[in-house]
Amino acid sequence: MATGTTGMAREPPVGTFKSNQAQQRCLEQRKKTQLESQSNQSYNSMNLRNIEAMNIAISKR
Repeated sequence: MATGTTGMAREPPVGTFKSNQAQQRCLEQRKKTQLESQSNQSYNSMNLRNIEAMNIAISKR
């Protein structure tokens, strides 16, 4: 029986694998940053509303 490489999966070149890993890490970091940004935006919005409410209450005195 002859053995051949036809039809067998090949491993990607090492350089390509490393760049894929780096790209994946970059995408994960970007996603994490976006999630943190959304959380900060929500906090800042709520904080701003609270400050505005306090300013209105103080100005009515």
